[in-house]
Amino acid sequence: MADISNAIFQMAVLLIVTLVGYLAARLGYLDMYVKDKVTALLLNITLPCMILASAGNLDAQALGSQVPLSLFLGVLSFFLWIVVAFLFNVVFRVPGNQRSLYYFMSVCTNTSFVGIPVADALYGESAALLCSIYIMATSTLMYSIGIAFLVAGKYEPSQSVSGSLDTVNESASNHRHSSSEKAKQIIGAVISPPTIAALLAIGLVFSGIKLPSILQDSTDLIGSLTPPLAMMLVGVIVANERFSNVVREWRLYPYILIRQLFASALAYLVLKQFLADPILLGIFAVMFAMPVGSMASMFCVSYGRDAVLPAKGTILSTVASFAIVPLLVAFIAFV
Repeated sequence: MADISNAIFQMAVLLIVTLVGYLAARLGYLDMYVKDKVTALLLNITLPCMILASAGNLDAQALGSQVPLSLFLGVLSFFLWIVVAFLFNVVFRVPGNQRSLYYFMSVCTNTSFVGIPVADALYGESAALLCSIYIMATSTLMYSIGIAFLVAGKYEPSQSVSGSLDTVNESASNHRHSSSEKAKQIIGAVISPPTIAALLAIGLVFSGIKLPSILQDSTDLIGSLTPPLAMMLVGVIVANERFSNVVREWRLYPYILIRQLFASALAYLVLKQFLADPILLGIFAVMFAMPVGSMASMFCVSYGRDAVLPAKGTILSTVASFAIVPLLVAFIAFV
């Protein structure tokens, strides 16, 4: 029960920080102009620093064969998330303007801020290191293939968006581009600061090179700003949306159950037939079940997409995790 309590505790922290952002927006401390500026700060400075800092705590040699297996599981998870999103889009007849958003919500998950503490509480000290390697694989793919899904998708304002978010959707609609311009955006996403940081981090881990202490501590401190700022900005977006619209996004409910619970349990059962390491299996299941990432809506704003649906997904999936994670942990223990 203590392990499950630690998992719930981390998700409660997320919700509290989001609420602070919500209240700050309601009180006028944060507005849509500030949100755009902070979004650029997160994507181009604090997030790359967080990725680079993660490499300083890893020792590839000490973990042995678990390192390549963790990388493999990260790659496997990414493509399984895409398969789940594809099937969901088909079965639930998701509108064309939202399909790429469901793809992106599936691959942009809260593995860092929620996943690492939860896995560490459940599976011991080495779990944090293995999770970081797993995240390097998923992040590198998300910042390239995931962003490509986002950029290539068709944008149309969501019908559930309230009038107070007209400025967001108006700004996003101005980002409609021709095929050549979208191709340039995709290339730009591949060579973006987060992608470069992820590749540099992987290089540092496998080369055994460590950043100087002053750089390691600096990137760690700057990177630590990313989770709270990202969650506060989710609160800002939700503050400009009617609460009734958040809870009425009916497709999100089956999406959350299918992606976070059923797909995670099924993938765990199949992978168990080929992998004997209980720690890696547990990490895979927990990380696979993480909620929609707090950065999802930020990326959508940056690339001219509707930020409201991902913000709703982050809030609802995080709340649902209070039940899903304990259920998944109990399932793993039972089978």
